[in-house]
Amino acid sequence: MAMELVQPGMRFVQYALLLGLFGGFGFHAMTAHAFARTNGRCGWVIFIAIAAPVVVALSLATDIAAMMGQSPFDLDAAAVASLVGATDFGRAGVLRVVMVVLAGVSVLLFRPSRLGAGIVASLYGAALASLAWSGHAAAGEGFAGWLHRLNDAAHLLAAGFWLGAIGWFAVLVLRAHAMPDPGRNRALAAALKGFAPIGATLVLLVVVTGVANGQMIFGLGQALPVLSTGYGQLLVLKLGLVALMLLCARSNRSTAHSIPGAAGAGSVPDHQALQTMRRTLFIELLLAVAVIAAVACLGLASPMPGDS
Repeated sequence: MAMELVQPGMRFVQYALLLGLFGGFGFHAMTAHAFARTNGRCGWVIFIAIAAPVVVALSLATDIAAMMGQSPFDLDAAAVASLVGATDFGRAGVLRVVMVVLAGVSVLLFRPSRLGAGIVASLYGAALASLAWSGHAAAGEGFAGWLHRLNDAAHLLAAGFWLGAIGWFAVLVLRAHAMPDPGRNRALAAALKGFAPIGATLVLLVVVTGVANGQMIFGLGQALPVLSTGYGQLLVLKLGLVALMLLCARSNRSTAHSIPGAAGAGSVPDHQALQTMRRTLFIELLLAVAVIAAVACLGLASPMPGDS
């Protein structure tokens, strides 16, 4: 029973790391607000960047072991090398490991800057996109298969940037709460408002690519039969969690408008608004973790009624 939990557990950790690292560095690189960028390297970011290649390699090993019907501890090197060299899944896995290694080295070498963050985000983005070759999209063949994988990659990248923004705003709200400064609070409110169009675009992209994924995996016309499966129930859970995340995002945007100095601001004191945003962002992050867990399990479940 314990070994049955290893593969989804490793997939969850891998997805969480790659989504967070890509989104965090991507938001860092693209934000126009200087206060949203750090002046030095964070020790915990370096630790995660160093740990990521180990996690990705272990996750690849557990996936290969599951495909071969073996324990990860019983893998034969020659058989693994053969599978890696002969399948798109294996080649994508090797690419993923290489990308996270290069990204980790870049984190250690580059000075904190928008350019450096952009390079690191690109490497993590490539690693994240390669996960499209390890789920249901990997089963497709020909042009339809490539279209499915590209759509899945776009879905992951949009979701990653959205989650990265949530994480950054959570850090910024904590900073603003710990070091009260009306000017910083107004800048934070402006950043939240300025991100709204980008956030809406990302959510739209996530929805469109998600619907397309559903059509390509099981066909939207078969949605009702799919709901009777574990896959369908997990999918409904995931959609419900995402809907709650959107409600949190809407709440944060409304709260940002209440900070004095923001356009259309009301009379809510800075500290009260920051406490509200801190609480809502924390809930949103917890919901995101639950969504990632659902995604990790969805990739291993069959949408076909009657399949185990």
